[in-house]
Amino acid sequence: MRTEFPELMEMDFFGCRNVSPTRFGEQAIERFIEMGGHFVSEMGLDPHPSPYTFIQADGIVSGDIRHPLLTAGEKTHWEIENLGKEAVQRPLAHFFAWPAFQVISLMQKAVRTRLKVVDRVALGLLRLAMELYPRFRPRFGSIDEMAWGKARAERTIAGPPPMLYWANFFGPELVESLGREFLLQSPCWRVVELDDGGVLLVASESYLSWWKNDLVPLEKYLRQRAPDLRIFRGEPIRDW
Repeated sequence: MRTEFPELMEMDFFGCRNVSPTRFGEQAIERFIEMGGHFVSEMGLDPHPSPYTFIQADGIVSGDIRHPLLTAGEKTHWEIENLGKEAVQRPLAHFFAWPAFQVISLMQKAVRTRLKVVDRVALGLLRLAMELYPRFRPRFGSIDEMAWGKARAERTIAGPPPMLYWANFFGPELVESLGREFLLQSPCWRVVELDDGGVLLVASESYLSWWKNDLVPLEKYLRQRAPDLRIFRGEPIRDW
């Protein structure tokens, strides 16, 4: 069963190579703040945050964040409950760092009723992801709705990517494996060569057009080199 609408959007970086495995959570916080991000407590935006309070057991980081490149979605009850009127002017996302698989995630509420809002949220996450990429150097990264059915982290950090998302960051290792010229010829809206030799593929200008339609040419093209690849189509989140 498909999701009724993409209420939550998510950016994931897997196998981040530019962060110390022993200080993963700490460095993730430091780098996000260095590039103009802010962590948000229950009391609101703190101009002098104490970021290490967001580190939990096993070095996991979980906390609400703001960044100028994020774009506001349709306002939700959850945002207003947590941050009051300030949430109306400034978009809020949730930041998650998982040292075990060197994963960085950003999750943002996008829509409750107006689907057209999703495109601006997706493009905001894409802009921020392109700024984050050189600071984290993931093996693979993706942007799509947050929903049940995504590939497990352990499958994504080893071997070819098992799923195709709206936006796909291929690190240098995957580019070498799949073929640089092959990826650069992909039939999609944007093909971007990244500064470390990686390649970004964005399937369509509108996230909604990707969500509503199967872009078979891109999937068919990439399956020439990654035969098990399939398009991610989210299912409603269970036990949420």
